[in-house]
Amino acid sequence: MDPPEDFELDNQYDPQNPNYISPVTTIASGPTEGETISTSNATFTWGGNDETMEFRIHFDGALVQDWIGLETYTFNYIDEGGHAFSVQGRYANEDTSLTVHINFIVDAVEGPALIFLPRRHIATQGQSVSFEIIAEEVDDLTATEFVLRFDNNFVTIDSINAGSMFKLNQDFIFYHKIDNATGSADLLIGLLGGNEPGFSGTGSLAKIYLTKKTTTETTIIFDGSETFRGPLNKIIQINTTIGGLISNEYKGVSHEETNTHNCHFTIRPRFRRNNCGGSKWCRGLYNNPDWVK
Repeated sequence: MDPPEDFELDNQYDPQNPNYISPVTTIASGPTEGETISTSNATFTWGGNDETMEFRIHFDGALVQDWIGLETYTFNYIDEGGHAFSVQGRYANEDTSLTVHINFIVDAVEGPALIFLPRRHIATQGQSVSFEIIAEEVDDLTATEFVLRFDNNFVTIDSINAGSMFKLNQDFIFYHKIDNATGSADLLIGLLGGNEPGFSGTGSLAKIYLTKKTTTETTIIFDGSETFRGPLNKIIQINTTIGGLISNEYKGVSHEETNTHNCHFTIRPRFRRNNCGGSKWCRGLYNNPDWVK
């Protein structure tokens, strides 16, 4: 059988071709190397030197999406601090490009703030997760009091421990009351004594352990009564509060869909590329089963 008229035996993407071009991946847009962004969302777009290349992406060292023909991805609920994004491409012959890396910083929270870390967990039904409750960018904090609210149909609080903010040479009050029947938890935390009158900077007030009861997405929030106090019981204004989100388990992805990383991506239409025998590679543009196998 004769090949299609536009089939090229001298394929520049054939590894045996002396003019073979290796795959190249380039990031087209998104946070740049070393950039500090003021939002908890980041969108990256990228491309390769062949329209049928597949890509895989990592975020903070974890695989987000394996080989697929996507070229843009939006990350949501990114925590404060440094993060790393990387993308690598490959041809249909599985020859891979160099991995392209971007390190950037998120500074989206205006302190003083009371926030959950991480902002979001992905959990299956029955799975236990933990959040730290963080005092962000505080100055001379001596005490805090706050109430957590949650839907007890979807999650239960198993325990709450004191955070790492407290120094070993300081006495402190750590009172907490968990009421899973009403979906609430009260916390009162205060520093007593020590060489400093209060805590300045960013630190963990408490660590909360929860169990997800259902497959329903759910949140744990502050009820609005939260207070920060400094020396002499002075009120410290809280500029930002951010609760915690527990997302559903991974359900798979499709075109123009949001996955469990709470990321939005688009997948461009791809041609299927097949081994046509020997070292020659062609695109699966034709439906003739005798030609493309």
